[in-house]
Amino acid sequence: MRVVATTHQKEGGPLREGTAESGTRKARCGVTCSVGKQHAFPATLAITVALGLSGCSGLVTEGPDAINEVTRAPESAASTPLEGAEEAKSRVPAISDATPAKDQKRWTLPTDAYYGGQISRLTSDAHIVARAHCLRKAGYSDYPIHVTPFAPPPETETAGGIGHRFTEEIAATYGYRLAPDPGRIDSVELPDWSNMPDGFADDERACTLKVSARLAGTTVEEYENLLAKDSPLAQLHESPLEQWRTFFTPEFRDIETQLDRLRVDLTSPELTQAAQRWRECMAPLKIVDLPERPWPNVSQRMPDSLRDRWNWETDGDASADEIAVARHDAACRRSSGWFDTLYEQTWSLHEEFMTAHKDELAPLLERHRDNAKRAVEVLASYGYK
Repeated sequence: MRVVATTHQKEGGPLREGTAESGTRKARCGVTCSVGKQHAFPATLAITVALGLSGCSGLVTEGPDAINEVTRAPESAASTPLEGAEEAKSRVPAISDATPAKDQKRWTLPTDAYYGGQISRLTSDAHIVARAHCLRKAGYSDYPIHVTPFAPPPETETAGGIGHRFTEEIAATYGYRLAPDPGRIDSVELPDWSNMPDGFADDERACTLKVSARLAGTTVEEYENLLAKDSPLAQLHESPLEQWRTFFTPEFRDIETQLDRLRVDLTSPELTQAAQRWRECMAPLKIVDLPERPWPNVSQRMPDSLRDRWNWETDGDASADEIAVARHDAACRRSSGWFDTLYEQTWSLHEEFMTAHKDELAPLLERHRDNAKRAVEVLASYGYK
């Protein structure tokens, strides 16, 4: 199934998923999760809430009433939250405040750990797996799982897991498209909800709440209060994703907002000169709507003439023509100095921010560690170790 994914990108640099720029891709969640007429919200909201909660460590198991709400079959050992936790410790990603090595090809940044991109992916997989198992216990025995937890990220993903890279190698292989996601099983078909039995929507709602609370380290009751009809958070399913952060705990709001708004000045003399050299290098391609500067990879900012020419989508196989244009483009970005200048300025901006705000950023790492630990424990309880 294809969905319109909201994406956010620092102009001219790797694309970050999560807020403004629209693009089409195959979603890891794969479905829009309904939690009843009063609480319809996308699965990404449930995961975002889980990632945004803080101050709770360890897993909390709901009481019998919450479990019986969805149980039509006997409870299994797989529902035990901490089962396999010891064996799963090695799967918990190392999250450090140490500055990573500079690597333009992988687009590493000093702030990578604070964004928590890889942790979001891990939590998303845990949510999908646990929700599917919950639905199986509720009587939908063949409910599919379409992700492979702990699989490596797509080749086009940045080192921090928050954007899409564009290099000479990527251009030659994928053009302007996303690389296949090793963590997604494309052959698995998700069910059509319109064909599901009566009661499925209620069971799905209960499972989503149960799993989301488990990943957030809270109770179903406390979690459901966050999604109450009259709560501000419940209204966000129709709001820009960038607004979600403002509803999380005060200690994270300001620093996360600042982190998310870091922008290189693309009108700086160095980048302006590099952009002009890039345009001169691109001239032989005769792109009538060539922009003033290189566009971000996997972005709707690609010239309309190219999108129409290739019937472009964010995934799938690039044509030979798209590959040829992308290779020429990447070579021009290199020879013009755009790649090097943009990376160096982005690195410096993020390094300065991290140095100035290290104490304020520290709680983010603790939250990411807690979220990662819970996600790994949940996956271990279903045999993913």
